[in-house]
Amino acid sequence: MIAEPELLAGLVRVLDNAWQGGIKSRSDLARDHAEVISMATERGLITTRVGPNTYSNTHLITPRGLEVLWSLRGLTK
Repeated sequence: MIAEPELLAGLVRVLDNAWQGGIKSRSDLARDHAEVISMATERGLITTRVGPNTYSNTHLITPRGLEVLWSLRGLTK
């Protein structure tokens, strides 16, 4: 279990990296933030889906994830 401040910091880092170019599933970042990545994927903030029935090994941010990232940073659309 991750404490809330650590969870939020990890979530910002994961979403930012997913937005800036993606997170390879076997990268050090993915290993270090596995719980946050699992939570973000389950909540639809990041995905490995790149098309209908097509998936990659890179986690990318979703539109919803970008909204959450902006919100966590205090930005608006």
